[in-house]
Amino acid sequence: MSERISYPELAEADPKAAVLLMFNHLEGLLKRSFTREYPDEKRPGTMAALTNNLLEKGVIEAGLKAKLDVLRSRRNDVVHEDPQVSRQEADDYFNSLGDTLVELTRTSLYQ
Repeated sequence: MSERISYPELAEADPKAAVLLMFNHLEGLLKRSFTREYPDEKRPGTMAALTNNLLEKGVIEAGLKAKLDVLRSRRNDVVHEDPQVSRQEADDYFNSLGDTLVELTRTSLYQ
């Protein structure tokens, strides 16, 4: 059995990988939740389309969508621009993502 590693441990070893993995988990969570909540609708293909859809449905508010957009934008920068990611940046991303998840748990997707 493989050993599990926490986000903080991954951020220490490879900050860029930590950011990418954290976003991947957030995106997967939102996509699964959308499919569960709206089984008869085609799930939007991109994270941007998904958050727009949730905003239009009134599931999330503009402030939460803006936070999700910042997380998505940073992830896209990491993937497409290939910048160096410091441990501090990975920690900040982790904290922002955590705060955003707390807000998401207060939406109808998770109640």
